[in-house]
Amino acid sequence: LEPLLAHARSKGWDVVAQKYMERPLLVGHDLRKCDIRLWVLVTSWNPAVVWAWSEPYLRLASRPFNWAPDSVDDPFVHLTNRAVQKAGEQSQPSPRSG
Repeated sequence: LEPLLAHARSKGWDVVAQKYMERPLLVGHDLRKCDIRLWVLVTSWNPAVVWAWSEPYLRLASRPFNWAPDSVDDPFVHLTNRAVQKAGEQSQPSPRSG
């Protein structure tokens, strides 16, 4: 990631960088992937001035996390995007409905 950021800086690009976490935060008894979104704005590096939005939110995958070959490309395991997970909710029964 650092070489990519250095290249972007050398070109004068404004960028947003993101990295897939190989060891994601897992929650619940069935260990589902989640992410916590918190927006920040850095207006100065020295001295450091950072503004944080006061309302973060949590997103949760609809299937338990694993690295099995048949689940690596399963978006309901690896993505927490709401638009993706909404489609997964429609295709499987709710754990609370039983």
